[in-house]
Amino acid sequence: MIAKIVKGKGFKGVINYVLDKAKQTELIAANGVRLKSRESIIRSFVAQTTRLAKDCCIY
Repeated sequence: MIAKIVKGKGFKGVINYVLDKAKQTELIAANGVRLKSRESIIRSFVAQTTRLAKDCCIY
């Protein structure tokens, strides 16, 4: 299978792609991510990136 590479602008598109039943994808692991709903997964990713962004740039 050859995949088409598409550049997105956020986590929402990634989560919607992974959880789409028609695409037959599988979520293998989720460490530190709330898996209750699509919205909670997206919020978890956004919260982690904002926290990491603050931590990485402190000198």
